Amino acid sequence: MKNNYLINKVMRLLVTVTVFLLAVTVNAQTNYYSKAAATDFNSTASWGVNTDGSGAAPASISNANNFIIQNNSVMSLSGAAAVRTLVINAGALTVGSNTLTVSLATGNTSNLTVNTGGSLTVGAGSSIVLNGNMLIANGANFTQSGGLITIDGNSNTGVVGNATSVASATPLFAIGTGSQNYNSGTLSFTGGKITIVDPHIGSNTTTNAYAFYARVAAASSVNATNHTVEFGDGTSTAAGGTGGFVFDGYVGAGSFNFFNLTVNSAAGTNRGVIQQTNTQTINGDLTISKGTFSQNALTTYIGGNILVDGSTSNLIANSLFYFCQTVGTTISAQTTAQSVSVANSGTINNLSNKPNGKFYQYNYQQHI
Repeated sequence: MKNNYLINKVMRLLVTVTVFLLAVTVNAQTNYYSKAAATDFNSTASWGVNTDGSGAAPASISNANNFIIQNNSVMSLSGAAAVRTLVINAGALTVGSNTLTVSLATGNTSNLTVNTGGSLTVGAGSSIVLNGNMLIANGANFTQSGGLITIDGNSNTGVVGNATSVASATPLFAIGTGSQNYNSGTLSFTGGKITIVDPHIGSNTTTNAYAFYARVAAASSVNATNHTVEFGDGTSTAAGGTGGFVFDGYVGAGSFNFFNLTVNSAAGTNRGVIQQTNTQTINGDLTISKGTFSQNALTTYIGGNILVDGSTSNLIANSLFYFCQTVGTTISAQTTAQSVSVANSGTINNLSNKPNGKFYQYNYQQHI
């Protein structure tokens, strides 16, 4: 009996030690901070374990560790690099070429956060691949003049609210937060593209599962030019959560006015693109090449053309389309001709179940 008791105690101890060692292994990543004088993101000498950038440097720049830019360092990506997570505090990063990957070893719960005083610039020829979520916080600066930002916060398990995908109530791409308007800093979207590969798989309601979210103050409205936001990459079929690609650029008193918005969502469960809660502005073209775009019985301002092109392409135009141009939240006459085109068996419905090729309602701001 005593032997059995001792054996059981030893076995419990071994299990406890094993679990502890596994936890230590899983959580063995280190935070590295940039030095004030650092300029080269890819150099290990730019980083240290202490918050002022001093201390031991990483053996390599890899996604085994987290990297925090601060101490007012002004850095550039000099070659391809991968990190576990990236936070930009009081400092700056320019991705002018090459590819920066922000990803955990497994799952899609990484993050790229630009906080107050931080700046991120993305230029032509560059690429950011993010398996998680991106936040531009109040007081941060963000510029995209070219390049491609690819965001995927869905690990494709098909399970709503799963732990290996971005958590419910955390948007995949966000400007501001639910508790804080973006009301200071610089936002510039003048070129390039943001592709959100898969819908959020958050639980409960669509407002818990935004693919794109912008809560900006009136004075911080964004008028994107020559820039594209694309929902879907044309290939992935990972299921979404409650809604699909839910987006809202007009949560606060100001508006994020999209330029080109493209729907390129391959067939799958809950993969439609859905307006949420408020009027949305697209100052360029709305192009539906794969999948469905639904107004969700809300108003859409459109400053360019509408193209529904493809046998799986569907526009649910079940509210007012207003053909005009918009600056901030003010509409005016569009001086350039606009068109609506349907090609290759695309469809327009004025109700979700009636592909009749008609708009529910439309209007235009006449130029005299």
